[in-house]
Amino acid sequence: MWPLLTGVSGATERTEVPLAVDSVLKSNGNTSALIQGRWKIMVGNQVLSYWQGPEFPNASSAPYGVITDPSLMQNCTPACLYDLENDPNETSDVAAENSAIVQKMLERLDELKASRYDAEANSHREELRCLLKVKENGGFFGPWLDAP
Repeated sequence: MWPLLTGVSGATERTEVPLAVDSVLKSNGNTSALIQGRWKIMVGNQVLSYWQGPEFPNASSAPYGVITDPSLMQNCTPACLYDLENDPNETSDVAAENSAIVQKMLERLDELKASRYDAEANSHREELRCLLKVKENGGFFGPWLDAP
């Protein structure tokens, strides 16, 4: 990352950014979001993860906490797709015109879900192991799970 941050390199080699992988929020169910190259796919009821104007907070912003107002959610069922190069403000869902890209990205999300850590499925013991590792690392998070 250092060459990119210092301007030595004008581009990153990273082409994929998982934003959320089957994230569970009580107010809106399971959601996923993934960027691959120029494409961003979102699945499920998205809360404030879309263009909200040039200034934040604004009239489309919600107060901090659980969001239950449907007007502040974007329903991306089965999926919303955005071309970030041509539409950086994410104003036009192009999923219908790009079904092959949607399918490929949904398959990738399924692959990512297979390796996702599910905190709710793990015991209180795992939470304690995590906190002990944070203390051991001087306040920084790091791996605490045993290798399979």
